[in-house]
Amino acid sequence: MKKIISILLSLALLLSCVAALAETVAKETLGTLSVNGEFTIEAPIPEGYRMKIKRADETRILAYFEPDDETKPILQLSVGLEDSWEPGSKLNTISDEDLKEIEASFYWDDPDFEISYGETEHGTKLLIAQLPDKSEVVIYSLYEGYEIEFTLVAVDEGGLTQEQIDACIKVLSDMDFVAPEK
Repeated sequence: MKKIISILLSLALLLSCVAALAETVAKETLGTLSVNGEFTIEAPIPEGYRMKIKRADETRILAYFEPDDETKPILQLSVGLEDSWEPGSKLNTISDEDLKEIEASFYWDDPDFEISYGETEHGTKLLIAQLPDKSEVVIYSLYEGYEIEFTLVAVDEGGLTQEQIDACIKVLSDMDFVAPEK
């Protein structure tokens, strides 16, 4: 009986290790930002997409995620330093007045945007701006003074699904800002 229990426990541990490895997503380096301290940004590539870096310099990275299937939404990720933010600024810690200014910037682009808030798995606050028909969704955050904006655009009239929006929030949750080894 003890042998059967130990075999079952060993199998359970082995299966949990296999499951954990199966969920691991390879991350690709988006680029290195080197203003007020250098760090490299790594992000997982959403399933069914390939990444193309459009621009990468010391202050801004712009990446497109091209779908393998043309019915999938268009994805664009922008990470850039804005002079208006203090180094170390985060969406979680800025003033309500600053938050209202960020919201207003989305309304300037399109007065129909609806604003809501969410967070990554690590507790980073996200501003989610979406059009009522869900044809476009912008997920915005602020990390260490860098603005992060993930834009999703539907390619058909059905709009974006919550699953597609959640997948992009997952990419942001899994994004790493890696400081160089000293």
